[in-house]
Amino acid sequence: MQFFTVGFKVANDIVNYFRGELFHRAPNPFRAVISVIKLRTDTPGTTRYDLRKRLARLSEDFSDNWGPFRRVDLVAHSLGTMIAIDLLRSAPSQFGSSQVHLVTMGSPYNFIFNYYFPHMFPELRREDFPAVSGITNIYRTNDFVGTNLMHSAAFIKECPQLPRGHADYFSDPDVAEELARMRTSAQPV
Repeated sequence: MQFFTVGFKVANDIVNYFRGELFHRAPNPFRAVISVIKLRTDTPGTTRYDLRKRLARLSEDFSDNWGPFRRVDLVAHSLGTMIAIDLLRSAPSQFGSSQVHLVTMGSPYNFIFNYYFPHMFPELRREDFPAVSGITNIYRTNDFVGTNLMHSAAFIKECPQLPRGHADYFSDPDVAEELARMRTSAQPV
């Protein structure tokens, strides 16, 4: 039952990520399925767009009140990784002159978004992330949502962990150890 609950939450997150006025007003199920091909989820009024804008506002506020920063480590889990990837791909100058390192945990990018919607979520390429110094992807070997980010991207460091499912990455001592290792090996800026 616990697996079902977590699975339902993940499915609900994904559906809501694509939510927009056009998508949810198609009464005909065949028309709704066809509309996915034409769906633009990165336009104003869609959840994807709104979440990306919210993260952008948070980063601006953080930088205005506490910055400027030489390095920003952006750490995200599950759907949060999608929001971070979207923002860093669409607005590379969002963090100003800061060197940005993205840490993803349990990211559904490869396993769900790129697999089912490759026209909307292409493979992650270095040239699409000019402001990002690197990406560290932490995932568990039995995570039913998050796996490796890409099969052959040199700028992504893949860090598989012990099988513990999709939840509780932030309280996992092995993940904390990986994050500490990442920080001690970071290049000084």
